[in-house]
Amino acid sequence: MCILVDENDNKIGAETKKNCHLMENIKKTNILHRAFSVFLFDKTGERLLLQQRAAEKITFPEYFTNTCCSHPLNTPTELIEQNQLGAKNAARRKLEHELGIPQSQ
Repeated sequence: MCILVDENDNKIGAETKKNCHLMENIKKTNILHRAFSVFLFDKTGERLLLQQRAAEKITFPEYFTNTCCSHPLNTPTELIEQNQLGAKNAARRKLEHELGIPQSQ
C-alpha cells in the first residue's frame, strides 16, 4: 500500500498504487501519495544510468526514465520520517530488487 499524504506531506492513510494512479481518483479527490526517484551516476558523474519501463507498467509504459522510482510502502521501516529514512529504505529495497544493488551499498 502507498502512503497517502496531505499537501504538507503528513501521512493521512494508505491506498493501493493502482488507486493512487487512476486519473479519475486524482481529478476527483486530488489524491497525493509519497514517491521517490533515484538518479544513479557513474564515478565520474558524467553518465546517468537509465531504465526503460516495462510494457506492463500502469504509468508511462516503455518510456526511458530515471535509474529507479517507486513508492515507500506503508510499513514501519518505510514510514520513518526522520531524515527521510523511510524513503531511503524504500529506495534501497527497490535498487536491490530492480538492479541487484545490495542494500548495504
